[in-house]
Amino acid sequence: MVGTSSDKEFLSQGATLMVSWATGDNRSILDGEHDDLIRKQAKAIRKIKKPVLLRMRWEMDRPNLRATMWSGNDYIAAWKYVRNIFKQERANNVSWVWCPTAEGFIRGDAPGFYPGDDQVDWTCVDVYAGENFQPIGQLMGPFLQFAAQHPKPIIIGEFGVAKAWGSAARAAWLRDAERTFKANPQIKALAYFESDPEGNPATKQFQLTGDKLAFKAFHALVKDPYFNP
Repeated sequence: MVGTSSDKEFLSQGATLMVSWATGDNRSILDGEHDDLIRKQAKAIRKIKKPVLLRMRWEMDRPNLRATMWSGNDYIAAWKYVRNIFKQERANNVSWVWCPTAEGFIRGDAPGFYPGDDQVDWTCVDVYAGENFQPIGQLMGPFLQFAAQHPKPIIIGEFGVAKAWGSAARAAWLRDAERTFKANPQIKALAYFESDPEGNPATKQFQLTGDKLAFKAFHALVKDPYFNP
């Protein structure tokens, strides 16, 4: 999970590493089938000796993951099980990031996977203007309402605007995203999904490189002193 060349490069530059851990079937975790692997990962993170953000099975609310998540209760139990092993291994440099999808809050099922304020260090959301082109504030509005009730800093774990919507619309969406992030000071970190996954249609391709208007808008966001305290 930790130890790739890019991980090491980020750490050498003084960046805080956020690890997205896919885990697996929650009931097999609770049966103890993966204890050795979990302990190995805990020890690897402990050896970094720097703060690490850990997104354990991000987007757990996706309908296509239901077969391995089973239910919100199973996910919560697995979360607590893994976190307890990390505690046993003294991996105290981990901050636990709970990160469902914006769609899960729109549907209303994402909150059922929340492990509790005593278990979560950061709330998080992945939000995209992909199939549905709406302002980011509207897309993650239900999440922001939920997060306001929980005294945690927020990470926008992934955000992106699809190529399908055209350069001008993408640039406008990103400028609105900048305004939205600034208007919600609970948001403390964010990461753009700079990727065009192979085989995906244009509604699921998000890379900004090569799109001059959109990239310019994003560049303005990242250079804004607000995001570089």
